[in-house]
Amino acid sequence: AETLTNAIGEGAINLAGVFSVSEFALLIRKSPLILSVNTGTIHIAAATSTPVVVLYALTNIQHTPWHVRSEVLYFEVPPHLQSKNVLLQYTAKHLRTGGLKKAGVDNVLRAVNRMLQPV
Repeated sequence: AETLTNAIGEGAINLAGVFSVSEFALLIRKSPLILSVNTGTIHIAAATSTPVVVLYALTNIQHTPWHVRSEVLYFEVPPHLQSKNVLLQYTAKHLRTGGLKKAGVDNVLRAVNRMLQPV
């Protein structure tokens, strides 16, 4: 986390390890939106009905947020890190040509803005 904080630069704050799990869950529940990669954070957000914008590896397409307002944006993963699961490889290959929303900066900002609009 510290390496990432340093790479982001001025204004980034590393809060890794600061909160207990229950404090972290409360912070997520009180947040208007969570932007994250597919981690436990997103699952806590889904459990607390907090809207999410999720950045998903294209090879990890089998898990998406359930029962919560969400927008999923995909990113590519280098071949050596991709799933060896034949079904996931097949599905990811076909999704690449299906007009998936990519997790570029502009798409992330648009998704966040859409999700922050009143329902």
